Amino acid sequence: MFKKLLMSTGLLAAVVAAPALAQDGPEPPEGYPTRPIELVVVYPAGGGMDTNARTIARVAEEMLDHEFRVANREGGGGLVGHTFLAREADADGYTIGVLAMGNLLTDMIVKGGEFTPEDFDPITFINFDPVVLITRGETLPELIEQARQDPGSVRVGITPNSATAIIADIIQEQEDVEFTMVPFQGGGPRITALLNGTIDMSTAYYAEGDQYYETGDLAPVAVANTVPYPVDPDIPLISDMGIDIPTNALGAARFVALPDGVPDDIRNYLAEAMLAVLESEMAAEMFAEQGLVLSPADPEQTAEIFEATAETLQQYMEEAQ
Repeated sequence: MFKKLLMSTGLLAAVVAAPALAQDGPEPPEGYPTRPIELVVVYPAGGGMDTNARTIARVAEEMLDHEFRVANREGGGGLVGHTFLAREADADGYTIGVLAMGNLLTDMIVKGGEFTPEDFDPITFINFDPVVLITRGETLPELIEQARQDPGSVRVGITPNSATAIIADIIQEQEDVEFTMVPFQGGGPRITALLNGTIDMSTAYYAEGDQYYETGDLAPVAVANTVPYPVDPDIPLISDMGIDIPTNALGAARFVALPDGVPDDIRNYLAEAMLAVLESEMAAEMFAEQGLVLSPADPEQTAEIFEATAETLQQYMEEAQ
């Protein structure tokens, strides 16, 4: 299964390596927009998805001269927001989703969400962000050894049925240890719990704990990937610790996506506009300041990445059930 994941994520790896380019924003269709455009995030404020969306909104407002508002439609670990985008949001160009493929599929396959990837129209690839294991200073081997000596004593923060939970399960299985899994709705609450000692390790995304690394309150101790993390290539790779994982799969492949059925003129404008936003020098600088990778792709590449990622992760998740 991992070999299939490695093959189908080849396009993703190529796009992740692509540089950002400066570009002016396009002209909107006549009569659009006449009110604020909403960027929907299906997780609480403060997490990786929320940070990506708010950074996009700030650049988009500056470049496009429209008002963009981020709406956190949280609940059910993402199920509420995904269902809203697929089944309830008007396909009129005023609602845009900022989505992660792995989380979308777990809501569909594991939680029984009444939607499929075909209910979403991906228009721009944002980035791939691997899961990072964050602690208050302990290394991953130290916590694995603690769990081996005292099963259940290491409390790990996860979002159930997501990449953050999958990597914790992989570590348990391959190292033959037992963690106590502590569920959270999103990355922000996990980081808060780690800071106050409620948990011992958070499976998270790098930017979620970024402000605490320089102070020494938290430390990113392992990347759930086989290739270095561009923002901080010195973080140890979990694959170098003897844990078998695929490349560019355990994390968030993030997309800007519309509800299916947006009129072509508005859809094409938003696709061109979002690509211009994400290829701008302003976005490159702001994403870097937030500790975020940025690797935008045009609509055609985005559709290919979306379909390939959905196919391989869906197969992986269904076989794991």
